[in-house]
Formats: sequence, structure tokens, C-alpha cells
Amino acid sequence: MGDEVLRSPLYDRHVAAGAEMAVEAGWQMPARYGEVAEEMRQVRSRAGAFDLTHYGRVRVRGGGAVELLGRLCTADAVHQEDDTAIDTLLCNDSGGIVDLCRLLRLEGFWVLVTSPECRLRVLGHAQAQAEQFGAKVDDQTEKVAAIAVIGPEAPRLLDAVLPIKVSHLPDDHAAVGSVLVAKYIAVRRNVGDLWGIEVMLTHMLFGQAWRFITDKAGANAIAPCGMEAWESLRIAAGVPRHGREFDESTDPFAAGLEGLVSFDHDFIGADALARLRDKESPR
Repeated sequence: MGDEVLRSPLYDRHVAAGAEMAVEAGWQMPARYGEVAEEMRQVRSRAGAFDLTHYGRVRVRGGGAVELLGRLCTADAVHQEDDTAIDTLLCNDSGGIVDLCRLLRLEGFWVLVTSPECRLRVLGHAQAQAEQFGAKVDDQTEKVAAIAVIGPEAPRLLDAVLPIKVSHLPDDHAAVGSVLVAKYIAVRRNVGDLWGIEVMLTHMLFGQAWRFITDKAGANAIAPCGMEAWESLRIAAGVPRHGREFDESTDPFAAGLEGLVSFDHDFIGADALARLRDKESPR
């Protein structure tokens, strides 16, 4: 990527809607549409829609994919069930955190959803190990975009506009649907105490989907919100982010993320973390 600033496929729509744009991890993203306090009120009382295109989406597939992910992930990816999402860390040989990711297991492939800052780092980290396992790793971030819809009314509103019902999805489960000829992935997630779902869709149809959800759905339309409100929700939910609360010099124990580490398998950094496990963290 270098110094190139990427644009969400919704860039023109954000600008036309009056959003104040800012560079976020190398992407031009909407910082706010109006007052952040009002966006937060909207999310907590009804629902808000967030463009999460700048989060990385790294696809893993092939015969050795599950073995590769078992080696990369501190969580037990090998025994993860189909159509689910788990949180996991990727660590370096010293036990430092490469990133905190969400791992989706779908039919025939996996997706590592990375922090915005860590997409290329995670991509390189995974590709460096992929060949020995016979797995394929490729970056889908600039092909597949993502919308998160968060709030107490989100399940009702989305059931009224999406081709598949999502209100029944259990926490951390995924479903695949289709719009015209394009498939999309809906992943259930909580953001703190708020119901939420993330929808991943090809760039080709992303603008239409965003316009419908935020404008053309009539009484079911959901207000768009910016990254400042998203960061406020993240912090309130206690979700750490690379470059904010931790970096690659931080180990899971110092970051309070030891719950994402399973020592029942041999992952990168396991030996270093085993030595740190019984030591009191200086942080």
C-alpha cells in the first residue's frame, strides 16, 4: 500500500451526505456525520450503520488451511465449528501480539478480520507460513467491503430489509445469503451490551446496499454513523485495538487477553508465552 490513501467504495456517498472525512489507517473514512453525541444516542436508542471497509479481510483456504490456522492462532481454530466467528490473537515468536482478529469459519474457507492498521502485517505473517501447509492466503479487503449495524432495533430493522432473517442468529454465528448474483456474509456480534451484525459484500453492490439500508428503506432506514462514534463504542465495550491499547511489543498477559490463548496446541509464540504465564506482568 505504501503511502497511498485508499478510499471506501462509499467515499462519494459519505461526502454527498455531509460526512467529515479523515484518514484512518490509510483509508479515507467518515469521522462523523454530525455531532458524535447524537450518533451515539441514535445507536443506543435505535440503530446506527457503520462503514467498516478499512478493517482487513484476509481469506484462508486450501487443503492445509485448518493446520495453518492452528499454527497462527492462539485460540483453538482447529476445532472451531462451521459458520461461526471466534476472537483470536496472532503472536510472533517472542509472544508479542501481531493482531487481535476475528476468525470466521465458513463452508470451504476462513476469513481473518484484522485491525485496520494490521492488514498487511497479518497478510505477510500468514503467507510466510502458508506454503509449508499447502494453504492459500489472499487479501480480499479491496474487493469485499463491510457494514456493521449496531443497536437495540437493528434485528427488527434488518429483518425487514435483508433477503435472509438475521435476528435469530446466535452470538458469534454467521449466515450466507445472496443479493442478485452476489453472495454476502452476515456475522452476529455484540458491541458491549448492544446487538450487532456485520455484513460483508462485494464492492460491486456495496453502494446499493448502503443506500438502501441508510436511505431507501423508508421507516426501516438506519442512520449512518462515523468512526468517532465507532471508537467510542469500542472503548465503552472494552475491546482493545492494535496501535491504541497494545502493539507487537505487548504480550497477551500484559494486555489482559490471556483468555484468548489456548495452550492445548502448538501456535507461534506458545513457548515464549508458556514462560511468561507464571510471571507477574509489569503492566
